[in-house]
Amino acid sequence: RPPMHYLQREWAKAVVDYRVTAIETGNALGKDWFVGCIVPWWLYTRPKSLVIVTGPSQTLLGSVTWKEIRRAVEDSPIFKAGVLKAKITSGVKTSPQMLEVAPGWQALGFSTTSVERASGQHAKDLLVIVEESSGVEDQIWEALDGLKYTKLLAIGNPIRAAGGFVNLCNQGEADAKNGVPPRLAVKYINTPSTASPHVHMDQSPYGLADKTWLEAMARKYGKESAWYKAHVLAIRPKLSHEILIQTEWLQRATSEAAGRAAAEWRNAGQGGTRRLSCDVGEGVGNARSVVVVRDDVGI
Repeated sequence: RPPMHYLQREWAKAVVDYRVTAIETGNALGKDWFVGCIVPWWLYTRPKSLVIVTGPSQTLLGSVTWKEIRRAVEDSPIFKAGVLKAKITSGVKTSPQMLEVAPGWQALGFSTTSVERASGQHAKDLLVIVEESSGVEDQIWEALDGLKYTKLLAIGNPIRAAGGFVNLCNQGEADAKNGVPPRLAVKYINTPSTASPHVHMDQSPYGLADKTWLEAMARKYGKESAWYKAHVLAIRPKLSHEILIQTEWLQRATSEAAGRAAAEWRNAGQGGTRRLSCDVGEGVGNARSVVVVRDDVGI
């Protein structure tokens, strides 16, 4: 593949040197491209090795992660020369996704809802990769520990204030202060989008964060917004549910007084147009499909 940019090289060196690597990043830095390199690297350099990749959505693994893995393998001179074969699944929602070099020598992709199917998978050289790590629940991290992995890479945007991914990041900061040896330590890396190697360009030739995108996101969301801080600056929120909607706003909106006032407006025919929206869960972790109906005076 084309050479990694300097941030990806830092991530790769951490994976080589440390047992666990936790990377909080902004958007548009080539995370999925990077994972697409790491998976075949591990397999092709370790006979009979195994990679388990998981994330909140099977669709994410199929449409993004495995797309990058497929590109990396099919463009590889090792693959083209027939030195090592590889069979790769193609369906977006195939479960598990698979890259097989030989029977038992493979990479498997399970969503967090089905990762227990990986419990019987063991190998001397086992790499576990957790995509979109902020969206992975605590019980899944416990299940992954049971795989007795050789190395773990957890990567994603810092969109939650607490959870297994946050615990890993905090552990990495503590390990660095306490001088824990790499064979036991968590290496924590924080990489904002503003560190992109193409930040000075109007348009990145590879789709990385560039000047135009950064300015557009700042205009759209505001530099002080929760979205901009998490997805651009890679700043972890200090609070959980309060970060986007302040608690006092929720209390006012759901109070008995607000309910009575809304009922009076509706009875008088002044509720306005009803609008419906749906957020489809798609089987992601503990996600549920939610239907919301509202008018001008409330939900």
